[in-house]
Amino acid sequence: MNTTFTENDLILFIYGEANLFLEAEIKIALSEDNDLRKRHESLLSTIKVLKSEKFEPHDTSLKIIMEESALSHREEII
Repeated sequence: MNTTFTENDLILFIYGEANLFLEAEIKIALSEDNDLRKRHESLLSTIKVLKSEKFEPHDTSLKIIMEESALSHREEII
């Protein structure tokens, strides 16, 4: 199989959002192509790390947003 899969193709596959044809092609290719298998494993690792991280905005960002919100609310009232 000489199909080249993009990172987006692999991500769709990992999240179960690939169409049936793409899913079947990737399954076959994963069993035959070591490079593709490594890319797939790398994406799985990355996704696992991202899921474990907790993302929170910086306090300064929150303060700026709250101040802008308060200012725009005051302008609408006046």
